[in-house]
Amino acid sequence: MSIKKAVLKYKDEKSDKVYEVEIVYLAWEQYYVNFAYGKTGAKLKKGTKTSNPVSLQEAEKIYDDLVKSKKDKGYRFTSCTAGINDEFLLEVSLHDRQAIIDNFKLKNPDNLLEEIKKAGIFPQEYLRGIDLSNTNFKNADLRDCDLSETNFSGANLTGVKLQGANLVDIQIDANTQIDPKWKLVIELIKFGGENRDLRGVDLSKLKFYFYDEYDLQINLSGANLEGANLSESELYNFDFSNANLKNADLHKSELYYFSGANLESANLSDAALGEADFNDTICINTNFSRISCEDEFVRFENANCTGANFQEAIFSGGLISGANFTNANFTGAMGFEYFISGLEDSEIIDEVSFKNANLSGIDISNCDYLIDICGIELINWQGARFERANLPRINFSGLSFPDVSFKNANLKGAKLENCNLEGADFTGANLEDANLKGVDISKVLSFENIKVNENTQVDEKWREWLREHQKKHKIIICRKLKNNLFKLKILTYKQSQFKPQQ
Repeated sequence: MSIKKAVLKYKDEKSDKVYEVEIVYLAWEQYYVNFAYGKTGAKLKKGTKTSNPVSLQEAEKIYDDLVKSKKDKGYRFTSCTAGINDEFLLEVSLHDRQAIIDNFKLKNPDNLLEEIKKAGIFPQEYLRGIDLSNTNFKNADLRDCDLSETNFSGANLTGVKLQGANLVDIQIDANTQIDPKWKLVIELIKFGGENRDLRGVDLSKLKFYFYDEYDLQINLSGANLEGANLSESELYNFDFSNANLKNADLHKSELYYFSGANLESANLSDAALGEADFNDTICINTNFSRISCEDEFVRFENANCTGANFQEAIFSGGLISGANFTNANFTGAMGFEYFISGLEDSEIIDEVSFKNANLSGIDISNCDYLIDICGIELINWQGARFERANLPRINFSGLSFPDVSFKNANLKGAKLENCNLEGADFTGANLEDANLKGVDISKVLSFENIKVNENTQVDEKWREWLREHQKKHKIIICRKLKNNLFKLKILTYKQSQFKPQQ
């Protein structure tokens, strides 16, 4: 049976000839490389490059060398199979592979897996669909193997390593000896776990291989996974929507579907979230520290993330309409501006709360479009902490920041005109070149130790007040003289003194 074939042609003023070469399957790891040649349209002469069958690897080398030699002589392809079809090869060789393994089973070797490998039946590719019932694979390494449709009824699989294996349609029965963890995994792949009580289960360090990752989804929607260990696992194909994952450990896992789930106090630190869906989830006090959402949008619409920890998280985008991040910690988070900006044409339609959230140290220095986010006025920033944040040239025009702390923040060139800054604390902030026109400065909690210059814009009544009270309150406005800028001095006025002259 031919499994790979090429047809080449050579034509010039004197000749018009054809050359064919093919790999022919005889039995498992037994292949011929045959050829045929002659004038175009005439009966071709046939021959072989292999008087005895050779392995597939040898056959492919002989085939490639032969094709290359003809191309070097000026032959050109007229047709050629792209490569050996693995699915086809698995199908035609199944009977032969099974016969070889059955022969080994009769001999009952100490290490069946090693004997199988010696026969060229590599378990990563060629155990699919094989009958391995009543065999002994104790402590065998079957990681990354294709075990789809393989029959392990009555087999001993205790201690077997199955990470990364394709377990779709694998067959086990009541007599199969297998570790409880993998028995549960096979059950979940086959039957799902919708609404099951799986409290405290160990599903850590799982890795799966599927032919098409979108064809199979392991349904754990509504399951009770409180306190479960799902750490360091690839869970892209798991649907956790509406599941209870309270206090579950998911750190360093790769995740997707959580819509409506309860993740209260769960640990997702260092997780790779991809385009994860946390819409309508309960994430109270959930640990999202150092999560990575690089190049993907993460969805938190209508999620309750009160007290959640997002320290040093990496964001690329987000949908957060209706979410509650009250008391959440975003210290050192990267890409925060993308997190709140949404997808193109998306908008915030329900209030988003960052009330008392800790946004210390965030850097959105390269963002000049926040004010253009549709619905940004629905974000509640009350009591949020932007301490030491890098916010140069940020456009917050017309927004409300009551009781917000901008201590030691860099707001150089920031647009804060017409903002509500009642109770805001700007201690140590850099407001050089900032625009505070329309701001009622008398309601600001503190401007102690701020930095301003002559380009800092305030309403005229406040600028006049600043001029009149420079000596009294040690307020210095820096001015440019020639090309030198005086060293900034400390501004130390406080709210109690902050009344303009009438």
